[in-house]
Amino acid sequence: MTGSLIKEWYLEHHSPRENKHKFYEVSICQEDMNSFTVYRRYGRIGSNTKAKPITTLSTYEAAEILAHETVSSKRYNNRDSYDLVSCKDMLPVSTPDNRPTPKAMPKQEPFVIEQTKPVSEDLWGCIQVA
Repeated sequence: MTGSLIKEWYLEHHSPRENKHKFYEVSICQEDMNSFTVYRRYGRIGSNTKAKPITTLSTYEAAEILAHETVSSKRYNNRDSYDLVSCKDMLPVSTPDNRPTPKAMPKQEPFVIEQTKPVSEDLWGCIQVA
């Protein structure tokens, strides 16, 4: 993996009856300003495997969606469902400022409720003519 690691998911699957002890790791790395690569690494726990790139995308949001889909496909698999062991956010993403920034609200005059005339207590005084 080249670039800086941004986010990482680590999953494990254990089945002592079938002698299965596997791990699956998905990570997002920022290669440059507009290049994000999703990597995966998997194998038997204790083995030394190399991370392989799944794909490179131009936005962090697209890379995160792909990573979530990959993690979900392993967690909710009918055959070998993996358990999420850890999810780490490493660094904040340095993307261009294309998001709106909050602006100060203009001051508004206070809302005043006008006082109404007191209603007379006789029968016909309660009825107001439109």
